[in-house]
This record gives sequence, structure tokens and C-alpha cells, in this order.
Amino acid sequence: MKIWEHQTWNQDILPTEQFAGQEFFACTFSGLPLIETDFQGTHFSECSFASCDLHMLQMKRCRLQDVLFTDCKIVGVPFFLCERRFFTPQFQSCVLIGCNFSHLSMRGISFCKSKVHECSFLEADLTRANLQETDFAGSLFHHTNLAKADFKGARNYAINPQVNVVKKARFSLPDALCLLESFEVDIF
Repeated sequence: MKIWEHQTWNQDILPTEQFAGQEFFACTFSGLPLIETDFQGTHFSECSFASCDLHMLQMKRCRLQDVLFTDCKIVGVPFFLCERRFFTPQFQSCVLIGCNFSHLSMRGISFCKSKVHECSFLEADLTRANLQETDFAGSLFHHTNLAKADFKGARNYAINPQVNVVKKARFSLPDALCLLESFEVDIF
């Protein structure tokens, strides 16, 4: 396993080797199109991805420890295949489409000001998550722990309080009315 420390890669300076099985510490990836890239067994620690296109990545045993994604487009990524013990990414102003976060512990994670469309959070733990100003159109929350999660300004979420934990979660109006949909009530 090759170890990279404090390196910066962008469209002018691309990694010369494969990502699979490599270790990256405090590295920066900026503006890279990483399409169908093999991240299997790769360890990212204290790294940042900015304005990258990340599509259909292979993530089996990938470690994302204290990794920040900013302004990235992330499509069809099976995050549930990542190492669960060290899964601590943060997402800021990203677009995530069709990603799978099922069965992951993501306590304190941030998806702040992002578009999280058609993503799965089946049986995930989002306790104390920062989900402010995030659009969750088409995303699935089922048996998800959302205790103390912050949904202020979030929209387009479909959360059934009968099958998800929402204790002390924070929601804002008018979007919080969506929580009543599962009760089949009429609001006038």
C-alpha cells in the first residue's frame, strides 16, 4: 500500500497511479472527474474533495475518515460498502443522486445545503446530523435514527415518524407538515 501525504491533485496534476489499495492522508482533490474509479481498499483520512464529479465509484472496504466533500456531484455511489468503523465523511453544498447509505452509523454527519435525491438511508443512524437547507427529494428513510437531527430549512423529505426515530429532531414549517402524511390526516 502506497501512502500519500499532503498532496494536491487537480485537473492539471492528476494521480499517476491507481487509487485502489492506496492510503491518502491530508490530501486535496479538486475539480477531478472520477468516473467509475476503483476506491476498493483505499484509505482516505483528513482529505478533501472539492468540485469533483464522483460517479459509480467502487467502494468496497474504502475508508472515509474525516473526509470533506464540497460542491461535488456524487452519483450512484454505494457508501454502504465502505468500512463502517471509520465512516465519518461530511458533505457541504453537494449534489448526491442515487447513493446508498443504508445500515451506516453517521452520527453527527453533515449534508448541509446539499441536494440528496433518491438516496437510501435504510436503517442508518443519523443522530445529531446537520441536514439544514437540504433537499431530500425521493430519498428513503426507513427504520432510520434521526434523533436530534437538524432539518431546519430542509425540504422534500418523506419521513414516517411511526417507523423512524425522530425524538428531539428539529424541523421547520411549512415542510414539517410532511411528517403528518403517514397519519392520513387532512390539514386545512
